[in-house]
Parts: sequence; C-alpha cells; structure tokens
Amino acid sequence: MKPSSKQWLAFAALGIVWGSTWIAADTLIESVPPLHGGAARFLLAALLCLPVLVGKRLSLPRGRALGFVLLLSVTMVVLPSLLVLWAQQHVSSVTVTVLFSAMPLLVALFRPDDAPRGALPATVVGLGGIFLAMSPSFSMNQAGGAAIALLAVALAGASAVVARRELRAVNPL
Repeated sequence: MKPSSKQWLAFAALGIVWGSTWIAADTLIESVPPLHGGAARFLLAALLCLPVLVGKRLSLPRGRALGFVLLLSVTMVVLPSLLVLWAQQHVSSVTVTVLFSAMPLLVALFRPDDAPRGALPATVVGLGGIFLAMSPSFSMNQAGGAAIALLAVALAGASAVVARRELRAVNPL
C-alpha cells in the first residue's frame, strides 16, 4: 500500500517536531537548569495538547488503564526527559540522538519473541557499533552522561513495550 500525501505530511511534521525538540533541548540546557527546562517543556506540551483533547472530546482512561497511563507518563516521558536534560550537560545532543535512535534495538532485546528471526544478533552488533563509534574520544564525564542517556532510552523503550501490551484500547492522544 502506497502512503498518501496526508501520511507523508504527517511524517514530515513528526520529523520536524522531533528534530526541533533536540535542538531546543540543546539550547535550553545552556541557560536553564534541567528540572526547570523539563517543567517548561511539559507545560508547553500540555498547553498545545489541551485544545486537541477538548476539540476531539476525548475522555480520560479509567481504572487499570488510568494507572498504567500515570505510571507510563513518568517512566516513558518525565523521567527519560529529565535524564536526557541532565545527560546533555555532559555529552553532545548528537550523542543523545544516536542513543535514542537505538531504542528499537533495545525494544527488540526486551521482546525477543516479537522480533524477526535474526534480529537479536543484529541488535547486539548494532548496539556494539554505537558504543565503538562513540568510544574513541570519551572521557569519564562523557561516559557517565552517555550512560544516563542510555538509561533514559531503556526506560522509554521498556515503557513502550508495556504501553503496547496494556493500553491497546486507549486513544494515544
């Protein structure tokens, strides 16, 4: 099935928003403490999402689903974002971006039964390649920042696995 122009436009918008997030975070970290920067980003996101939620008349999840949404809001969004903001004080945003691009590899490690055959060895090789590419010029300070960024990636990836399993019936917005 060939993607429609609407799907291509949505994909381009996602790429612009996602890419500009890294630029904004890199700029923000120079002048604002990580906790304040994270709070400002989440407030802006809430202000942008609220009209969409009201306009589409979406209701909040209830019961077990609400518990998972609240848990995942911390483990998938808040904590990884704060960890990334802290990590960017010690490593470049390029390093953080490369580590976040490894999230599908980590998800494959978390769910090896769902991964295509041969994906697990490729995942190990891919993660090893990322570490080799970043290692020649790393100091201990940078290694600590990269480890924190990788923890953020692992939290977001594990949370994505849980969200996929537990929140299939919940509207993503």
